[in-house]
Amino acid sequence: MKYRNATSCEQLLQDDIKLIQSDIIAYILHLKNLRGLASGTVANRVSTLKHFYKMNDIILNWDKISSFQGEYIKVVSDKPYTKEEIARLLEKADQRDRVVVLLMASAGLRKGGIPTIRLRNLSNIDRYELYQIIVYENTRYEYFTFCTPECREAIDVYLEYRKRCGEKLRPEAPLIREQFNKEDSLHAVNPRNASTEVVRHIIDKLVYDSGLRSRPLHLQKQEVQKGNPPTRYGTMISHGLRKFFDTTTTVAGLNPLYVEMLMGHKLGLKASYFRPTPKDLLEGNDKMIGYVGVIDELTIGEENRLKLENSMIKNRNDILESDKEEVISLRKELEPLLVLKNTLIKEGVLKESQSTLDKNS
Repeated sequence: MKYRNATSCEQLLQDDIKLIQSDIIAYILHLKNLRGLASGTVANRVSTLKHFYKMNDIILNWDKISSFQGEYIKVVSDKPYTKEEIARLLEKADQRDRVVVLLMASAGLRKGGIPTIRLRNLSNIDRYELYQIIVYENTRYEYFTFCTPECREAIDVYLEYRKRCGEKLRPEAPLIREQFNKEDSLHAVNPRNASTEVVRHIIDKLVYDSGLRSRPLHLQKQEVQKGNPPTRYGTMISHGLRKFFDTTTTVAGLNPLYVEMLMGHKLGLKASYFRPTPKDLLEGNDKMIGYVGVIDELTIGEENRLKLENSMIKNRNDILESDKEEVISLRKELEPLLVLKNTLIKEGVLKESQSTLDKNS
């Protein structure tokens, strides 16, 4: 609308069809050549216009229009955040921000999925000290995933803070709420759900505060609106955290289909036949590892990594101790049989050769 100097959507529909097509083509060239936008950004703008005119029953020659977009050109490398970069984000994060970052990095959540999560969507799995999380509850997009013990600890700390401020943590309460004045008891006890825009702002602010980007997103947008070319970075602000989850779990050996399911991706026809249980996704089986097998790789903080390693060592020691006790118990059960065997040998009922044979066997 700004490009056409239009004040309402209706004005975009009033011109002749050929003139509309000509204006759209000119707009595409403006975005590409004058504003220097990436081909993917231009494609998104064109897709929006296409949907707008289709919904208003304006039939345009989109094959001709799309031909002016040109071929896709990769302007900058697309990579996930590294552990070191995520650690820098966490250094600048408060209790709520820390939960947001770790949910996206360790559970692969979309920024739009976080506002949908209620406290009732968290299920404790105490054996592994983590949460199973239901995302997009009661919609056709519903799925579940897991978070690391590091993320669970961050959630518990955040919820405990809200509880101390007077909030009653009801099942329907949002996991991530809007910021509140803890001195205002009425505001504190009535949580309002944080929006997707709030989640985006959290990540944007952390990326800027941590020094991973030189300017916050809103200033970059202002520069673009002035006609200046945008500053491009190799890592997407929010989506880079999901890419970290995908890349890290796949490299660590998690089955790619498991990764897709834990990220809420559709499997197409495969989904009609491939039905692993939650236990399979969490623990794996003899042929493939589950989520617990990649927890160490998804853990960001060194302190949390050492805590996880100590927990794993303790679990192994508990298993060894249990096996030891079982062996001792079996020996006690066998002692009467050994006494009886020796008695039978002395009385001649059982021959020594039979005893020797028993030992060899």
